[in-house]
Amino acid sequence: LVNTDAIEINAVFNPTFTELFFTRIIDGSFIIHHTKIQGDGNWSKPEPIQMYADGERESVAIDPSITQNGKTMYFLGISPEDRSKNAKPDIYKSHKVDGKWQRATRVGYTVSTDDFAESYPVVVADGSIYFTSDRPGGLGKRDIYKAQYLGEGKFVNPVNIGPEVNSKKSERSTYVSPDEHVLVTGNNYTEEKGFAVSFK
Repeated sequence: LVNTDAIEINAVFNPTFTELFFTRIIDGSFIIHHTKIQGDGNWSKPEPIQMYADGERESVAIDPSITQNGKTMYFLGISPEDRSKNAKPDIYKSHKVDGKWQRATRVGYTVSTDDFAESYPVVVADGSIYFTSDRPGGLGKRDIYKAQYLGEGKFVNPVNIGPEVNSKKSERSTYVSPDEHVLVTGNNYTEEKGFAVSFK
């Protein structure tokens, strides 16, 4: 159902493991698809989620992360307009209303910025977001930040999570457990390849 002759990447489940989200690359666009468990116990045919009003031009929607209530999705996005300008990625969100995912909106400043890249969003149990950014003031080329959730779609200014995890290199491919006790990221810390883990 999921794997085709196209490229499928970045698969994640909702917290109850009843829905699966992944990105499929189609004609230059990175499109999030969705499948769910049906009443007969089988998975439905994956369907694309149109995140942007302009569904014809190339766009990017990858690295989805789903809130604990299953009703909000955060992802790395580049809109069709920004894609045509070779703009850097931002963090976008989409809400599920009456069972249908709505058109995405860009998460506002200071999570997303106009001049710097924001990527790899991970939403944790209290609604806060971890993400990577190359914004000024970091410890390396690209660091991991946390934006504490205040409710009603608002966040505290993102905070660099510090030198225990952030290095002089570029942090990437980060996962944080819902309770924030475990962080897994690309290994920049030893000569070994793979991933590195940090415990809080």
